[in-house]
Amino acid sequence: MRIVVENSNREVCVAEPDDFGRLQVEALSLSAAEISAALQQNGLGHVDDNGHAWLRTDKLRELVQPPQAAPDWTDGWTAMLEYARANGWLQEGTVRAHVVGS
Repeated sequence: MRIVVENSNREVCVAEPDDFGRLQVEALSLSAAEISAALQQNGLGHVDDNGHAWLRTDKLRELVQPPQAAPDWTDGWTAMLEYARANGWLQEGTVRAHVVGS
């Protein structure tokens, strides 16, 4: 699953919402502070001092879940969050994501 921050207007969109094998925030030519500001502006989360994005799971699901999602999508979402929990990447309603291209 890829969360893409548009350079021109700092809008956030999703690519590959059914790819549960990865979770990353992508932005080209933006600093970590600019990516963090865009995530905050869109109510999704922030980038921490270590360069990881922390995304609100409720807002992320609103953004990525297809209308009338099939049961296998929901299963994939749940498995992704359980994997994140097992690795310490799920904290206080947020999930850690890699930041690519900053």
